[in-house]
Amino acid sequence: MTNKILNIFFAASPLHLIGINELIHKEKISEFKLILLLHKDHKHGVNQMFITLRKFKIENYFILWIPKINIIRFFFELSIIIKFKIKYFRQKKRFVLIDFRNIFMHALRRFFKNDDFILIDDGFHTYVAHNNYMSKNIFLPELMYKTFRGYIAKILYYGKSYNRLKNTPLKLFTIYADEISNKNAIMNDLSHLKKRICQKELIFLDKKVYFAGTKLVERGVLTFEQEFEIVNKLNSYWAKKGKEMFYVGKRSSTKEKLERFELNGIKTLNFEQPLEIVFTEIVEIPSHICTFGSTLQKSLKLLFEDKIQFYFIDLIEYFSSSNDRGKTFKSEKIDNNISNYSLNSNNIEKINFY
Repeated sequence: MTNKILNIFFAASPLHLIGINELIHKEKISEFKLILLLHKDHKHGVNQMFITLRKFKIENYFILWIPKINIIRFFFELSIIIKFKIKYFRQKKRFVLIDFRNIFMHALRRFFKNDDFILIDDGFHTYVAHNNYMSKNIFLPELMYKTFRGYIAKILYYGKSYNRLKNTPLKLFTIYADEISNKNAIMNDLSHLKKRICQKELIFLDKKVYFAGTKLVERGVLTFEQEFEIVNKLNSYWAKKGKEMFYVGKRSSTKEKLERFELNGIKTLNFEQPLEIVFTEIVEIPSHICTFGSTLQKSLKLLFEDKIQFYFIDLIEYFSSSNDRGKTFKSEKIDNNISNYSLNSNNIEKINFY
């Protein structure tokens, strides 16, 4: 067996690539295997991945197209594990995992128990995973396996290793390391990404506000009408303060959704990259960012310190303030960690307009 550790990275979004790129430069990793987990029908998201790879000058990667049907996906992922077992049998490995909720990521921990693992950020979910599970010494998202479907998946992917995986600590490489109490957390301060910023030329525009778009409509948590109602109120709120607001679409935002906003008087923007990357390439940056809770509240603070003010709209509070307003709102799909984090952060101001 060779003493050199083989780093095997997984990525399914530009945010994952940001974390991987930071880890590569922090540890001066020269050799690695990068595996992209992509969906063929998410063409816009796939294109964003390729753009990010070019920006970071990452040329060597392998694409795995994820099957839509779960049982086919299971055998597909099992075949990947078998290939790893055969090809890298004699080599010490470190797997860089991307999503605490991803059952395949944890299945790798089952079959490669003598190798190393580290979890990178998947948006705000790293913070949620720490608070809900890892802070309690639970290293699997056990609530996901309470349903019949979850139970079957647990048996298929974990076999008799469930308790071992549940009790085995997992290392983290996260932008939230300085805000959580976790001895296994390593700080990702986005130092390499920060080097791309043209500091001397930066202009922060006090008259401009970005609202960080969500995929809550696409996930079925909100109806379009509910999201538009809030965004429209925010637009009026900022207009009264003499500021211009833009709704910034996410990767999952459809063209039709953004067009509906435009037709109803909401200015929109849709970048090909996450704002973390976009803001390192432009010199005029909005001084105000509104969200329903977002990784941007932390990542942009690391990049620009206190030059951007963040604002939070508490969806649960908003809809609970009116019985009629919240009839179809699925509050159970909004994690309480979102509001707790925002309310306890000194650079985030809560907006009340209801």
